Amino acid sequence: MKYFDLLKEKMSIILPAWMVIMLVSMGSIYIQEGYINRDGLLYLKQAYLISQGFWAEAISLYSWPFFSVLLAFFYKITNIDLQFLGHIVDLSLFGIATFFYLKILDLIYKDKYIIFYGSLILLSFIPIMDDYLGMILRDHGLWAGCMMGTYFYLKFSITRSFKYSLAWQFAFILSGLFRPEGLVFLIFLPFWDFFNNKIQRGKIFILNISIPFLLSLTAFFIFILFNNNLINILLESRLMEFLTRPILFLNHLIEPLPIESKNKYISDLLQSYGLLISYSLLISLIFFKWFEGLGFLHFGLFVFSLYFKRNNILLKHIYFFLILSFILVGINLFNVYVLSNRYWGFHWWWILILNTSILHIFFEKTKFSISLKFLMSVLLLILILNSLIDNSTNLEKEIAEYIKDNNIGSIYFHQGTGRIKYYVNKNPKEILEQQDISNFSYTIFKTKDYENIVNEQIIKSFPDKKPKFYLIKNAK
Repeated sequence: MKYFDLLKEKMSIILPAWMVIMLVSMGSIYIQEGYINRDGLLYLKQAYLISQGFWAEAISLYSWPFFSVLLAFFYKITNIDLQFLGHIVDLSLFGIATFFYLKILDLIYKDKYIIFYGSLILLSFIPIMDDYLGMILRDHGLWAGCMMGTYFYLKFSITRSFKYSLAWQFAFILSGLFRPEGLVFLIFLPFWDFFNNKIQRGKIFILNISIPFLLSLTAFFIFILFNNNLINILLESRLMEFLTRPILFLNHLIEPLPIESKNKYISDLLQSYGLLISYSLLISLIFFKWFEGLGFLHFGLFVFSLYFKRNNILLKHIYFFLILSFILVGINLFNVYVLSNRYWGFHWWWILILNTSILHIFFEKTKFSISLKFLMSVLLLILILNSLIDNSTNLEKEIAEYIKDNNIGSIYFHQGTGRIKYYVNKNPKEILEQQDISNFSYTIFKTKDYENIVNEQIIKSFPDKKPKFYLIKNAK
């Protein structure tokens, strides 16, 4: 116990705790052995185009390019491999998010070992530490901005200092540069602060909207001077979603889901209760995906965090961020009918802040048996090790290795096989080149893309049973 208490003391200092988390993070990325996610490949393509000055082509790939611009800037001055650079940038952003996450814990809770338990909570949270940390995503910038913004807003709520108001505004602007959801906090947080503070409310409200107001005013004058080109850029950018998405959301609130059935009874139900079925289905999906992402342990800790009453005025602000982020994800589902677990990423950080206190209470302030605490410790250890042990296979990487090992050249990479092509040559320029299938001897494609394949053409199926990809010899 003496050595464990010493570990807790060392890991209850922000810097050592942060360094351990970052070491685990680097290990989590390293064991993926060069895996690239689909969105990550898109950002690498866009960054390469920007670095070569092809802005129009880059924006056509994705209209919210700040992350890719960042990658392109560092690529231009370092000439480091783009994927490696993407991991460095995302790891740095994750490091910022983690540092301010620990600072928030230290600010809210005054318990002796709170940083230690906060580190355990983060390290054991698989969606962040295992699923998404190693991907090349814009989300890491959103996480960093949100944790910075939360910390500086909490400091502002305590001190009412001008510098902290500016700091939280800058932080959420930074988050919005990566993902536009971050800009929503700039809109609602001043109103939240207005209704929560009675002193100089008007003056403070103006202070809390000062940076967005100045940016909007600057943009207005720029539009006056360069209205034609900039208005076209604005209309093509995702900023327009702040106008179109609320309208689309309201339309979807009064329209049933586009579901049809050939079954007469089901069809009658859809016609009679379409809107009720739509609401029930979407709301159930939101909570199911939320629970699925959290997992049993963190869901249980969160439920207990709602049960325990703590006289901490700062926690109400954490609940505000938590609720607003939940609503943002829900609105996105109603708009596009798509809900990936990673959309919850920024929302989960605030849940981890609440869960940290409960884990501390479980180990330090309750009289649970030694055996129960031992089981909890083992579970946490398993979850942490999960981020450092990866036995999953990657079919697309295996296909690339087969192509390289057998010196198969002159391959046409069909649509949907971009990652295989990337694994083969790791050259963003070649990935972007347009290809004419008639110039190639072989083709690699997804099995679902061709119905009629002559067996004699098939060189290799991947995998052998229930193949998902075919490598074929092109007909002459």
